Amino acid sequence: MAVATPARAAGIITVHGPGKRRTITGSIILRRGGALRRPDRIVHTEPPRAPPRGRTAGLVSSPTTDAEGPAAFPLLSGAALARMDDMLVRGVALAAVLAPMAVADVRHRSVHLKMLYAGYMVAAAPLVYGALDGSLAAGPGTLAMILGCAAGGGMILAGRLGGVLLGEADGHILAISSLAVPWHGDLPVALYGMAVGCAAAAVRLAAANIAYNISDMLSGRAIPFDAGFFLSHRKRRGERFTVSPDAAAGTLGVDGRGEIRTGANRRLFEPTCSEGQTVRGTVPMVPYILAGVCAALAYSLLS
Repeated sequence: MAVATPARAAGIITVHGPGKRRTITGSIILRRGGALRRPDRIVHTEPPRAPPRGRTAGLVSSPTTDAEGPAAFPLLSGAALARMDDMLVRGVALAAVLAPMAVADVRHRSVHLKMLYAGYMVAAAPLVYGALDGSLAAGPGTLAMILGCAAGGGMILAGRLGGVLLGEADGHILAISSLAVPWHGDLPVALYGMAVGCAAAAVRLAAANIAYNISDMLSGRAIPFDAGFFLSHRKRRGERFTVSPDAAAGTLGVDGRGEIRTGANRRLFEPTCSEGQTVRGTVPMVPYILAGVCAALAYSLLS
């Protein structure tokens, strides 16, 4: 009588002997005619494996309803992908129309009206389709959309009537974002994205002013430590897109040479060749808003 050694007894082994084909688990022995014999030939061997997660009685339960616990990759389940599909499409479309605006804002600190019209059309397309399809319904996103559009309109009016240095394009970008991705999960995506973008831009401006002023102090210049220490600095030669501390935007326009001018027909940005005067820097807000909205949407989708 021959019995397999313990080292060979582990695993699941399918064997062929003089009798019928059998699969033996545990001790690898073949019982034939009352005697124990070694298998004639081993045709397949594999290490012992635990059953796949969620597999019971030959059926695989849904990862989202597995009684053993949450799925390892919840985003790969069909239900999660179905919930993400619409908002992903909206987010990709919004990023596609805001990306050229961001490039124009970085290069010229201005956004063409045709780009804004295209943004409104893309953002409003799902709403029009939902109204025609009958699937458009009021919900938390409706209030977030209204608040976002109202805030964007307020920014535009503040720049035009209040004499505050605010770009009209920033208000339009907030309104477009609120129409496209107003709400997802428990998060007002556009409003949070705008808040994150504005906070990041403010930190960047303050950090630049502090760095310039500290450099001037180390060079022996007297720099008063007050609010202006964080809001303004002495202009460097070649520095672009700086404005006077008392500048007020009002209604902005672009002249034939491509220069941005205020309602009083004054040039908004200081000449690049000038230096020494106290100025305030500007940042392209569209890239910051776009990054903030994308970050808020990604956080909502992945949480």
